Amino acid sequence: MDVHILIWDNDLVTSLYYGSSGMEHDRAEDMLTYLKEMFDLNLGSLSTVNGWTQCKPEIFQLPEQEIAIKEYNVSTRMMNLGSCGLHILHNAFKSGAVASGWNVGSLLSRLNHLLHDAPTSRKDFKD
Repeated sequence: MDVHILIWDNDLVTSLYYGSSGMEHDRAEDMLTYLKEMFDLNLGSLSTVNGWTQCKPEIFQLPEQEIAIKEYNVSTRMMNLGSCGLHILHNAFKSGAVASGWNVGSLLSRLNHLLHDAPTSRKDFKD
């Protein structure tokens, strides 16, 4: 999960990268724990905190007041900014492959099946 922060700077709103938390297959409730750990500091000058989730839209269904908001006396709200970059790239490639009509998915699946157990290094080949 990546966290970005919007800060009011003179006449301009600036978006800053705050930090990341490496998560595997956690539940939405676990994301609250990561979020609270990341915000363990004084956030008095922030206007909005945006949480960018990796395929965990359930966190936006949880009560907003639980997300370490009232503790800091900050006008804060969660916004769903999208998915992680890997999934965006994967879905873009998949959509392009389907739109081309070339059956690229079948070709890649067959190549994976063919090369799955193949040695990856020249020295692994036996003479």
